[in-house]
Amino acid sequence: MRHRFLMLSFGALAGLAFYLLFEWLPDVVPHQASYLVLTTWALVFGIAALANAGPVSLARSVIGAGALATVMSLLMVSVYGRFGDLNAMFDTGHPIFAAIVIGFIALPFLSALAMARGSWRDYALLFNLAWGAVTRTIAACAFTGVFWGLLFLSNALLKLVGLDVIQDFIDTDGVPWVLSGAIMGIALALVFELEDYISPNLILRMLRLFLPMVLLVVLVFLVALPVRGLSNLFGHLSAAMILMGIAIVAIGLVSTALGQTQTEGVQQRAMKGMTQALAVAGACVAALAVYAVAIRVGQYGWTPERLAALTVACVTLAYGMVYTLAIAARGDWASRIRQANIRLALVVMATIAVWMTPLLNPQKIATNSQIARYQVGILPSELPLFEMQRDWGIVGRNGLEHLAELAQAADDTAVLSAIENAREAKTRYAFKQLQLKNEKPAIKAALSEFPQGSGGAEALLQALPRWELDILHRDCVLRDTANCVLITGVFQPGFTGLELLLIVPQGPKSARLTRYKIADGVANSSRGNTVMLDPDTLTALLEGEFRIAPSSANAIWVGDTEINPYN
Repeated sequence: MRHRFLMLSFGALAGLAFYLLFEWLPDVVPHQASYLVLTTWALVFGIAALANAGPVSLARSVIGAGALATVMSLLMVSVYGRFGDLNAMFDTGHPIFAAIVIGFIALPFLSALAMARGSWRDYALLFNLAWGAVTRTIAACAFTGVFWGLLFLSNALLKLVGLDVIQDFIDTDGVPWVLSGAIMGIALALVFELEDYISPNLILRMLRLFLPMVLLVVLVFLVALPVRGLSNLFGHLSAAMILMGIAIVAIGLVSTALGQTQTEGVQQRAMKGMTQALAVAGACVAALAVYAVAIRVGQYGWTPERLAALTVACVTLAYGMVYTLAIAARGDWASRIRQANIRLALVVMATIAVWMTPLLNPQKIATNSQIARYQVGILPSELPLFEMQRDWGIVGRNGLEHLAELAQAADDTAVLSAIENAREAKTRYAFKQLQLKNEKPAIKAALSEFPQGSGGAEALLQALPRWELDILHRDCVLRDTANCVLITGVFQPGFTGLELLLIVPQGPKSARLTRYKIADGVANSSRGNTVMLDPDTLTALLEGEFRIAPSSANAIWVGDTEINPYN
């Protein structure tokens, strides 16, 4: 009973503290860095102390929570120094995610350290503490949700007879925060007292049921990959994220299958074999994720998101490689994986901590990478100028200043205009609209239109989607040798819309031809085919010395269907 009262009181105090932090403190502490320190410390301290109370006494839990809160506050202030603004910092999402991961991994280590010296190396204890904290938190959150549901229902019932006592009570400043904290605290105490009935074993055994399904899907993917080709895999960050997600799921399922000890892990020979196969297959998927991100970086340079993706992919690959080596060594491979999980968890925490310190500044790395890309001739449409201005903090804005100086020296009006748009726009959509507004007149001016005044260029610019306009701007405006021709004519008798042929020179003896059909304001394009022409013919074509006439080639007719062998 004493433990319940202590947890209820501590939860109520934590709720009151959170209320003061979010509702009162912002007006009292105007300096954002000070507010960030206080808020981070209080949040981490309150959550960690409540989550760890139970396996250890509340007093010892408070000590560990205070240490974790202090470290996290220092790390968050370090990240804040990159941005100088809290909104810009939290808009990236990275600091919050990093803090959650560090806190989740650190909690079982703190509990183990509070129990006995050296116990932080006991995998069975850490496993129980981690999954126990997850189970207690889920159950306590569910209990708190039920409490508020019953309270709202009770309030609605009393309102039927004209009584607003509950409504007036919960409308009092701070009451919802204090109530939620108190209920959460006593719920955590009750769940720990009933740990023999509410244990993580049910969750773990249910998760193991997914192992064969995930293994089958991963094996089918790996077998189909060389058959179907790699074109949809490499060069897309979304594909890399899918690969990383599957690899992380595989790692989690392997750990749950092995359990905390040999006796708690899977016992059937078939399940052991599938666990080994999933560990190896997960390593293969993680390796593909690393390669996919690396290809993307090679194409478009570094951004903080790509650096984060590569870091996660490399950590995932480290897990997969360690698991694979443990299995290859035979013997007691499961015990080796369990012990490796301890070291790998510490590596993950250290990696994230380094990310949050000046030792590794992803915004600086990304900014330098994009400036280097511009210096080797990358087009402005392929540079993340808006992100540098809005998302990459102080170093990103400084990098944009340097980029403007380089563009000014090179008299690069396109980049200067894009930089001004990035500074002016408040949202990414607004930036794209400003870019589009500037691009359309430039494209129209760059197109040699035949017949002149036919209106084909204007219709095309209105009908094309944004990504095709970017390509047109790149091919016909930004290239020094561009001399694009747009021909309006009747190329397919019977079509009632507008037909256009775009000719983009590819060199002294070749040009790319793209045919557009515009109907109801929508443009449909054929694949751009490259044709080889002698220089005189190409020059005459670009100067408008041509006529539109029927083709000299015969076609195959099947009923009313024409099959042209030259298409």
